[in-house]
Amino acid sequence: MKIAMMGTGYVGLVTGTLLADRGNRVTCIDKNPAVIEQLHAGHVHIFEPGLERILRVCEERGDLAFTTDCTSAVVNADVIFLAVGTPSDADGSFNLTTLKAAAGDVGRALRHATGFKVVIGKSTVPQGTWRILSDIINREIGDNSSVEWAYVANPETLAEGTAVRDFSKPDRVLVGTTSDRAF
Repeated sequence: MKIAMMGTGYVGLVTGTLLADRGNRVTCIDKNPAVIEQLHAGHVHIFEPGLERILRVCEERGDLAFTTDCTSAVVNADVIFLAVGTPSDADGSFNLTTLKAAAGDVGRALRHATGFKVVIGKSTVPQGTWRILSDIINREIGDNSSVEWAYVANPETLAEGTAVRDFSKPDRVLVGTTSDRAF
């Protein structure tokens, strides 16, 4: 399967690398060119034991790539993960600014796509966020009737320092969607 991973932070990089380790073709996208250069050099910018070795193997094998080009990665993917930060604001609410921007980027990229795409929300978000993200993506797609897409929620359950193990042997997997085709 061809996967685009929006975000190379903790969730995106771990999930993308380990999906590539299982034979998927994954392209991780980040807006920061310095982060992409570091990843191309085989260096991981987060602390996660064992991840750097897996990343290097997957990249050498051709199953893992890194880019700042969202459009190309999304257009060529079957599945697009939204795995960007949703930090808490001072009042404890989620800050969805980066996630909404990523959804807009995906929608603009899907203007150039064809076929069926699955957009998976991996970021930690409050209930109902899928509606906000769906509205953004639909608005940005515009009148491209050549692409169909569906949203799937798959919140992350990784713990820093044990994420490789947690991904490999999860104690639970949460998936939710209103689309039978996506499921």
